[in-house]
Formats: sequence, structure tokens, C-alpha cells
Amino acid sequence: MRLTISMFVAVFAPIAAGTHDHLAAQSAPLAFDAVSIKENRTVSQDGIISGATAGRFTVTNSSVASMIRYAYRLRDYQLIDVPDWASSTPYDVIATYPENTAAPTDEQVRRMLQTLLADRFGLQTHRETRQLPAYELRLARGDGRLGPQLVLSTLDCDKPPPQATGRGGFPICQGFQNRSLISGRGGRLDGLATALEAMVRQKVLDRTGLTGRYDFTMRWEGARGSAEQATVEEIAAMMTALQDQLGLKLEATRAPEDVVVVDAVRRPTAN
Repeated sequence: MRLTISMFVAVFAPIAAGTHDHLAAQSAPLAFDAVSIKENRTVSQDGIISGATAGRFTVTNSSVASMIRYAYRLRDYQLIDVPDWASSTPYDVIATYPENTAAPTDEQVRRMLQTLLADRFGLQTHRETRQLPAYELRLARGDGRLGPQLVLSTLDCDKPPPQATGRGGFPICQGFQNRSLISGRGGRLDGLATALEAMVRQKVLDRTGLTGRYDFTMRWEGARGSAEQATVEEIAAMMTALQDQLGLKLEATRAPEDVVVVDAVRRPTAN
């Protein structure tokens, strides 16, 4: 499966909110066989990391920060002290697998990318826990009424759905997200909280108290091109839609979070 590293395209349920300690030392480090790294100087809207595809691993028009987040399974806000160039300069990577791992697993590919980042970009990191800005997802109305686009679902998502998609072509018992829409059928609101993290780039905690499964769709205007980070205007439009359409709101708070701090990283060594 190809992973698009646009924060605005994601299937958001059932994604776990936490991350595992993938920075722990591996007993047998894995590495790609041959690697080509080039700065991408074309105008492209999407950054793509191929994941564990057959034949070879590729990165297209993606920053070093995106590669680090993929390699270590991090959310945007969990990566700290990244130099500006490492977030803004896009690269293309073509890497072949060693002969003994012609069909690597997703975890093996992530470990190979970790080795590549250390060898070619000089990446050094450490893990710590920090108090970070966050949001709480709460009911917006004092009487507890929900918005018109948030209704209890009739789907039984504890069983395999009879079909993959429903109305509008959106996945059943999952969700869809892009720069101007978040939609879910049969989803829990912790999944909605996870989807909102992609927009606000902070942890979002579900404090609604709603435990059932819901169908919801929220739309807003203001998406501008392919910028990796949402603009202030986009976030404001999304928050208005959240309140008007779903009857929910985000309240600022702070929360402890396990983060990865970049101690050193450099532009890549020559091929």
C-alpha cells in the first residue's frame, strides 16, 4: 500500500493514539542494499513514501521530517527540534532491498529507513516526555445537543461490514479525510479526535463522553494548494464547521507526550 505523506489524506480509524518505542536498539540492524538520494526540484503537490512495496522502496517529494515520522511511527507533534530545511526541502529516494529480504515487512522497511537516516543524513535523536500544547474535544452546547451532521450509527462495526464503502463512496466503519472534509461511518469519536490532530498538529483528547459509534461528515472552505501545514484560516474554518455541523468544539489544554528530539541531522551525503 502506498502511503501518502500529506497530513490531509488519511484513513483515521481504527488508528491507535499512542506510539511504540521504535527507537530502542535493534539486535540486528537492517539496511537497504543500494540507495540513491536526490533533492526534488520539481513542482509537485504530493509527497509519497511507498512503504513495503515489492522490488524497491521509494520516497517522492518528501522532507526528511516526513521520513523520520514514517520510520519511527510518529505524529507531527511528536517530532521536536527539526531544522527548517529538514521540513521544507523535498527529496526523492530510491532504495533496493538486500537479497535476503526481497519481500520485506512494513516493520523491516521502517528499520531500513532508520538506518538510512542515520548513515546518509547523520540523524541522531533521543526520546523524552514533554508537556505540550494540546486540545480537548468537547460538546459545544450546554444542553448536550449534537450537530445535524453527527448522528448515532446503525452499523455494527464490531462485525465485518458487508461492503467496503457506503454513501458517497466513503469507507464503512472507517473514515476519510482531506483538506476540506472529515467523514466517518460507524466511527468512534476518538477516531475523529485523531483525524483532527492532522489539522491542528497537536494532540487531541476525546473528552466528549460519547461512547457509541457515529456517522458524521464535516466540510469547510479555505484549503490552499499543497502546503504541508494547514493555514490559520483553514484551522479557523475547520473549527467553525466542527461546532456548527457536529456540535463539538476544541478547547486548548496541555498534556504529557512522548516525543523524539532531533539532536543532529545534516543534508544527505553524496550518492
